[in-house]
Amino acid sequence: MAMTKRERVMNMIQGKPVDRVPTAFWYHFTPSMWYGEQSIYMHNDFFKRSRADFYKVMDEHQFESEVVIKTPSDLKHLKPKKLNSPEVQDQLAILKGVLDANTDGAVVLASIYSVVSELLHAFTSYYRKMWIPGSTYNETQAHAMAVFREDPEAFSAALKVVAECQTELAQACLDVGAGGIFYAMNKIEKHGFTDEEFNKYVRPLDMQVLEVAKQSPDFNVLHLCRDHVAYDRFVDYPGDVFNWSVSAPGNLSMAEGRKKFPNKTIMGGLPQNGVIHNGTREDIRKAVFDILDVMGDDHFILGSDCVLPTDILYQRLVWAVEACEEYAETHKK
Repeated sequence: MAMTKRERVMNMIQGKPVDRVPTAFWYHFTPSMWYGEQSIYMHNDFFKRSRADFYKVMDEHQFESEVVIKTPSDLKHLKPKKLNSPEVQDQLAILKGVLDANTDGAVVLASIYSVVSELLHAFTSYYRKMWIPGSTYNETQAHAMAVFREDPEAFSAALKVVAECQTELAQACLDVGAGGIFYAMNKIEKHGFTDEEFNKYVRPLDMQVLEVAKQSPDFNVLHLCRDHVAYDRFVDYPGDVFNWSVSAPGNLSMAEGRKKFPNKTIMGGLPQNGVIHNGTREDIRKAVFDILDVMGDDHFILGSDCVLPTDILYQRLVWAVEACEEYAETHKK
């Protein structure tokens, strides 16, 4: 008898038998569908049509700055995401709209950007708001690190402002009914903060937010974004599921990650711009089979490295689910 989505995911995380490997995917909708009722509709339509086994609610309400952050003194122009702000209230309403429509009882996770990720958003917010062409991701990161090196304490003060907001947001999401937190971490490359800097300025604030996430009734995901991830910094972070890009330079394979994070569930395996985006049904089937030959059905969730392209065809995600079903049927123990 087939399991429910909740049973399948929770059993996998708890190391219990499953009927097949669960899947999970997510992507940023087109900007016109980011907020309000449009976002609720898009989330619910995607979850239904993609056959996802747990639901991740996106957060497009990112931190902003009223000016271009050129120097440490500009950091005082951060616009905090207070709980009573229209942006946060809309985000909570979107989460509630997904929960209210969740008739199949799947686990629903709220996306929370890490403290550093949200501060990086503020570095680019002015360009987004004014429709001025901004910097590339790497250039923005390099500039942010230059501001940090110029005045670490000013940068730290800004991080603390962000941390307070993200901590409150995480608690509010759980209060609304989220089953857990999807904590998306950026600026975690080996060539970014040194270990000493990370442990002094970043780690305590991550832990502040994740301490709230530990209250989650179901599970939490830690998403290690981008390339050259400094994995050793996160081996003792409180998360149940770890996800990263296996195709990005300098990153671990799924099998290597399993050794790095023993007793944790690993999620991913499919590069977001690879076969899941442009492959045939048979291409996707073969890719899924190859992944499952390595990862098996123990503490593993099939998914993408990161957000899927906006033009993803939902049918391709269904093909991945069907490949998991076929694999389970042909590899019965």
